[in-house]
Amino acid sequence: MVAALLCAVASVADLAGWRYPLREANRNGVSRWWVRPLGVVLGAGAVGLVTGLVVPVVGVVAAAGLVVHVRARNWDVRGWAVFFAASVGALVCSW
Repeated sequence: MVAALLCAVASVADLAGWRYPLREANRNGVSRWWVRPLGVVLGAGAVGLVTGLVVPVVGVVAAAGLVVHVRARNWDVRGWAVFFAASVGALVCSW
């Protein structure tokens, strides 16, 4: 549930165009155009994690996708450690 909440908040931030996701995109060399599609991916991940409580295979796929998304999105270890740990934790618990 922690990972789903983190994903939901990050998704809202990306989709609403808040400054932090835009700054992070610039810092990581990601085009600002990708911020909203990545927000949709995060939102889908949050929904998948919650759905995984009822259909476990959906939770496993969602958690695995979030682990890949987090790693591909940010190369600075300090910035994504909590989010990455929550995603990995969700994957381990769903397995």
